[in-house]
Amino acid sequence: MRTKYSRRNFVKTALSSLVSMYLAACEPLVKPTSTALPTSPVMPSATVTPSATVTPSATVMPSATVTPQPTNTSTPEPVDIPIYKNSFEGITDLAANGITSTNNDVRINTENVDYQSGSQSLEAFGTIAAPNYSTLTIEMSLKSLTGEETVDLSNKTVGFYCFIPVDSPIATINLVAKSGTKVVALATASGFAAGEWHYQQFDLKSIYDNKAWIWTDLSNDEARDVIRNCREITITGMRISEGDATQTSFLIDDIKWIGIDDLNHIALNDSVDSIRKYANLKHHKIGAVLFNRKDIHWFSDPWYLYTLAQEFNMTTVGGVGTPETKPADISAINFDYTLQDQVLTFAEGNGMFLRGGTGGDHTWQPLWLLDASYAELKAFLERKIEQDISHYGGKVYSWGVFNEPVNDAGNGFRNRQQKNLNAPNANSIPGSAPYSYSYSPFVDGNDISLIEAALIKARQMDPKTMLYINDFDNEEIGKQKSEFFYNFLIGMRDRGVPIDGGGFELHKMCPLQGDPAPDLDAYLDKVDRNLKRYAAAGLRVEFTEVECQIRFDDIDLATQAGKDELAGRVQKQADMYAGLMKLAVENPNVLSFTAWTVADKPHTSGFDAPWNHFTYTDSFLFDKNYNPKPAYYAVLNVLKQR
Repeated sequence: MRTKYSRRNFVKTALSSLVSMYLAACEPLVKPTSTALPTSPVMPSATVTPSATVTPSATVMPSATVTPQPTNTSTPEPVDIPIYKNSFEGITDLAANGITSTNNDVRINTENVDYQSGSQSLEAFGTIAAPNYSTLTIEMSLKSLTGEETVDLSNKTVGFYCFIPVDSPIATINLVAKSGTKVVALATASGFAAGEWHYQQFDLKSIYDNKAWIWTDLSNDEARDVIRNCREITITGMRISEGDATQTSFLIDDIKWIGIDDLNHIALNDSVDSIRKYANLKHHKIGAVLFNRKDIHWFSDPWYLYTLAQEFNMTTVGGVGTPETKPADISAINFDYTLQDQVLTFAEGNGMFLRGGTGGDHTWQPLWLLDASYAELKAFLERKIEQDISHYGGKVYSWGVFNEPVNDAGNGFRNRQQKNLNAPNANSIPGSAPYSYSYSPFVDGNDISLIEAALIKARQMDPKTMLYINDFDNEEIGKQKSEFFYNFLIGMRDRGVPIDGGGFELHKMCPLQGDPAPDLDAYLDKVDRNLKRYAAAGLRVEFTEVECQIRFDDIDLATQAGKDELAGRVQKQADMYAGLMKLAVENPNVLSFTAWTVADKPHTSGFDAPWNHFTYTDSFLFDKNYNPKPAYYAVLNVLKQR
C-alpha cells in the first residue's frame, strides 16, 4: 500500500531541515560559461536598441589619485521567458552546462528513459545519509539553461518527469528556487509508485500569489524576489524516515515551464506553419476536444490550452452534468454551466469555432435518470436541449444531439432491455451505465421516439445550426454497423425528423484491427465511398473523435526488432492521420475534423480502458511533452497541398 504524506506541518519540518542542510553544504557555485544546453526555441525578450557609437576623446593624463567607482551590485531585471522545454538530449558534459550537485554526483542515464522522452535522462546518485530529511539533489543554473542571469518564475507552471527506484528510501521530490544564498522551497510531491515514471506539475503563479511556498527563512517580500529573480532551480529527492545510509538515486527528464498571463487571448504566431494557419487559410474546421468537467480537468493544463489555441481553430463545449439526485420537477432543472463557460470564454477569446454536445447519452448518467419513465426522460431531454442551446445563443455551429445509440454489434440499439447488473464491464468504467454498456434508457426495444423528439426540440431551439448523431465503427461502407447507422439516419430524415448528418468517431488502432487486418488504402477507400454516399443523400459528416493508438501489446520494445516495428507503426500512424485528413478536405460534406485529444496525455486514448489497457498513450498529433510527432507533420503537409 502506498502512503501519501500530505500534512503541511510535516512537510514544513522536513523541508526546513532539507534547506538547512542544503545551505550548510553549499559553497558559492562558479557557473560555467561554456555552451548552454540545447533547448526548444525560447520566446525572445524585448529588443535592445544599441546606443550610438561613442567617438573617443583625446588622451587624458591620469590624475594622481583616482577615486574608485562603486561596484554595480544591483539585481538584474528579471527576464520573462514564457515558454521553455529541455529534454537534456545531445549533451555529454553536465557540469559544463550548469547541471551539478553539492552533495552527490549527477550523470546522464541512457538506460532508464521514459517513453517519448528521447534517449537521455538525468540521474542524481550517491549515498543518502541515514537521518530523515536527507537528500540527493540536481542543481541547474538558469543562466546555462536559458542564457539569462535571472528568470521570472512568478507566473509559471513548471513540470518534469521523475523516477524513484524500487526500494529507494527517497519518498518525495521537491522543487526549490535559489538566488545566491537565498532559498525558497516551492513545492513537494509524494505518494507516487516507485519504479515508474511520473509527471509532476507545479503552479508557481498560485504559490507566488498566495505565498504558499513550503518553506523559507526569508520574509514574504524576499521570497517573492527570489521567485521573480531565480538564478537556480534545484530538484531534490528526500527521505522522510530515518534509516541506514544507502546508495541510491532518482531521475528527472523533460523539464519545462509555461507562463502565459492570459490564456484566453493567446498571441498567435502566423509567421510559422501550423495546422490552424492552413485550416483558416483554406476554410476548414480542425479542432481537438477540451474536457472541463468535475471528473476530467484538461482545462487546468496550460500547455494543453496553449497548444490547442496555437494549432487548432475549433474545440468543443458540452458535457454539462445531470444532477445526482432526482429533482422534484424535471422540466425545471437548472444546469451548472460554470466549467463549460470557461471553455466558451477560451474559444471566443482565441477566435475558435465551437461544436456542442447536448441531449442523450447512455453513459455518465445518475441512476435516477437511467431508471426514469418515458415521460420523465422526455421532460429531461427537452429541458436539457432547451437550456443548452439557449445558453450558448447561436455560438455553437453544430450540435451532437445523441451519442452512440447503436449497439456494438451494429444490428440494433442500446436499449432498456439490456439491463444486466452482472455484465462483465458493468461497473469497470467510471461513469458508464451500471446496467451494462449496451443499456440505454432512451430506447425501448426499437422505439426511438425519444431520439426523434430530442432532434425536433433542438431544431425548434435553433433552426440554423446543424444537428447530428454521433457513433463509432460507422465509417466504412459495407460494415454492418455502418449500414445500420446510415439507414437509421435516412429513415428519420424520410419521416421528416430534422437530422443533418452523422458523427464518425474514428477511434482507430495502428496496425488496423480486423480479421484479417485491413489494408490502410482499402480502409480509406471504404470511408471515402461512405462519405460520398452521405453526400449523395444530402447528409453531412463530422469526424468527431479522431485518434490512432499505436499497439504495444504484441511487440517487445526492449529488442531491436521491437524498436524497428515501432518505427514502422509510427509511420503508419502518420499515414492514417494524413489519409483521414485528405478525405476530410476533399469531401465537401465533411464539416469538421476533431482530434480526441491534443497530445498523448496519460490515460486519454479511447483504447485505454481496464480491459484494453496500453502501457503508453500514443494516439495523437503531439507527444506527452507537446512536441509535434510525424503524424502532425503528415497532417500539416496535406493541408499545405490542398
